[in-house]
Amino acid sequence: MRISLIFLLMICGIQNVRANDSAGSVGAGGIVFHKTPGIVMEEEDLFISPDLVKVSYIFKNNTTKDKTIEVFFPIPMQSSLSAQISWDEEVQQEMKEQENRNHPSSNQAQKMEEAPFSNFSVIVNGKPVQFKTENRALKDGKDITAVFQKHALPLSPILASCSYPTEREEDNKKCGERIKLYKKLGLMTSEGHPLWQKQVSYHWTQTFPAGKEVKIEHSYRPARGFIFFVPNNTRPPEEVLIQQLMPSGAWLSQAYPDRPFGGKSDLISWLIQQFRRASSSTNPSNGMIWIYEVDYILSTGSNWEGPIKNFTLTIEQPKGGIVSSGWPIERKHVKAINSHQLQFHQKNFKPVGDLKIFFGIPYTQ
Repeated sequence: MRISLIFLLMICGIQNVRANDSAGSVGAGGIVFHKTPGIVMEEEDLFISPDLVKVSYIFKNNTTKDKTIEVFFPIPMQSSLSAQISWDEEVQQEMKEQENRNHPSSNQAQKMEEAPFSNFSVIVNGKPVQFKTENRALKDGKDITAVFQKHALPLSPILASCSYPTEREEDNKKCGERIKLYKKLGLMTSEGHPLWQKQVSYHWTQTFPAGKEVKIEHSYRPARGFIFFVPNNTRPPEEVLIQQLMPSGAWLSQAYPDRPFGGKSDLISWLIQQFRRASSSTNPSNGMIWIYEVDYILSTGSNWEGPIKNFTLTIEQPKGGIVSSGWPIERKHVKAINSHQLQFHQKNFKPVGDLKIFFGIPYTQ
C-alpha cells in the first residue's frame, strides 16, 4: 500500500490539480530594505508553527557612520481573489460594515482580529515600534495607485469585482457602478476580471548606529493553506485515504511525503496510521485529519551584505502530529531538540530557496 500511495502522489503531481476542500498558503517572509553597504546580518532566529511565525534578527552596522533607511515587510500579492480576502483590510472593513447593518450581533470584529497578518508587530531593541501601512495598485509592474485615488476607487480587486456577497440591493448597485468605471478606465476586462494586483506593505524608518548591533523582532499569524481528510468505514482505511488523496496529490507532493523530516516517520506512514486509528472508532466520519501548509520566503535574506552569519530555524511540531517539508537543504541537518520541536542551524547561511512546511494534525472528533 505504501508503494501505491507514493505512485498516486507522483501521478497527481503531474496533473497539477487541487481539491475543492483546500486552500493555498500565502508565503510571507522577512523584512526587506535596499542592500546597504556595511550592514550585515549577524543572526536570524526563525520560529514557525501553524499559528505563528516570529523572527528575531541582529544586524550590525560595520561602518563609521549611522545609517537611516526605510524597512519594509511586504505581504505577497495574490492573483487569486479568494486567497486575499482574509487579510485585505478594505475587504475586512466592508464585511464588518455589512455585518453590522445586516446582523448586529455578528462576531465579525473577532474574525478580523484572527485574520492572517492582522497581529503583525515589530520590536526594536526590546521596544515596540509603530509602523505604517502602504497600499499600492500595480498593473504590469507599474504603480497606478494615483488613478484609484483620483476616482476614489477601492484598491482591492475583491471589492472591485464584487466577489464578496451582499444582502442589500443598495450595495449591489454600488458594485455595478464601480465595475462600469473600472472598465472605462481600462482596469478591468469586459468579463469583469481586475487587471491589477494590490500590494500591501508594513514599513518603518530604522537607524543603524555606527559600529553597533540592532535587534529587530517581528511576528504575525501566517496565511496558511490547508487540506483535510474525513475517514469513514465504507472501505478499508488505505483505500479511503487513496480516494481522498487523488484530487490533492499535486499540492501534497511538494512536501516530499515519502521522506522522513527530522523524525522517524514520513507523512504517508503517518496518514495511514491516522486512518487506521480513525477506522477503529464508532463513527469515524465525525472527525477530521488536517494538514496545514505554511510558506516562508527565505530569499529576502539575500538582500543583506554577505551571508547570514548564524541562522536558526525552529519548527513547532503538533502534539501527536508530524512535520514534512519541501526544504531547500539536506534533511539530515534537521534535528529534534525536544518532543515537540525540530531545529536547523547553520553558520554563514546563504538562502537559495523558500520554505514550504506541512503540519499534520492528528485525527480528532
